Amino acid sequence: MKQLNLKSIIPHLIAIGIFLIVAVLYCKPILQGKVLQQSDVVQWKGMAQDALKSKEATGSLPYWTNGMFAGMPAYQITGIIPFAFSLGKLDKVKELLETKKKGL
Repeated sequence: MKQLNLKSIIPHLIAIGIFLIVAVLYCKPILQGKVLQQSDVVQWKGMAQDALKSKEATGSLPYWTNGMFAGMPAYQITGIIPFAFSLGKLDKVKELLETKKKGL
């Protein structure tokens, strides 16, 4: 078995130590609890506010909002899709049609 040479490991340990020090210094604001303000999240909350208030009042999301770009579908702003339809269902329909076509 090969014996461990301490002199060959020292440069690697020094490099790891330097990387750890740089990482801690770079992440110091996060370690202090500071958070970067994300303007896109703040703007999204403002744009989606009317649609979400309407959903609270009526129980359903409006389909359209006039608060942005002179009108826009509300599901694109809020991220809440009022209908549940996925591409997986389209795949199943396609497979069903293909199997029926092969059977004819």
